[in-house]
Amino acid sequence: MLYFGYTNCPDSCPTTLTTLAAMETRLRSIKGQAIPQVVFVSVDAQRDTPEQLAQYVPSFDPTFIGITAADQASAEGFARTLNAAVAIRPIAAGAYVVDHSAVIFVVNPDGRLSAVLTGPFTVDALQNDFQRIVAAAGGSKAAGGSKAGAAAAPAAAATAAGHT
Repeated sequence: MLYFGYTNCPDSCPTTLTTLAAMETRLRSIKGQAIPQVVFVSVDAQRDTPEQLAQYVPSFDPTFIGITAADQASAEGFARTLNAAVAIRPIAAGAYVVDHSAVIFVVNPDGRLSAVLTGPFTVDALQNDFQRIVAAAGGSKAAGGSKAGAAAAPAAAATAAGHT
């Protein structure tokens, strides 16, 4: 599951990551249940360094992965590959606000987009959506049930797009 955002986001990013963490906690309690790999993709390359993400992302769940880009053009280019909206708006004296899509992209272990989930997000809705996607793919492990399998596709895509 990919979520595009930034660490200085005051609302949708921390709320969505908290909800995803609660969903994963619930899924882990179900024997044999597939668990998605959550990847937080920064769309603020200037402020979101790898070190910043290493502090921010695991504070929601230690298994979550955070990725960023070497520059803003690469961050926005990767977001465009999934039609995720990103806009940097200057507000005053060098400060800026980042506007971004607030959707969750479900990518299968083969790197194919399985679904785009729209909010508002609840633990129940995310769990039900994820379990339906996994079932439609043929079982508990077929649509990203292993952390390693689910992480491979977005990580490879991020690397190819110049992300670190």
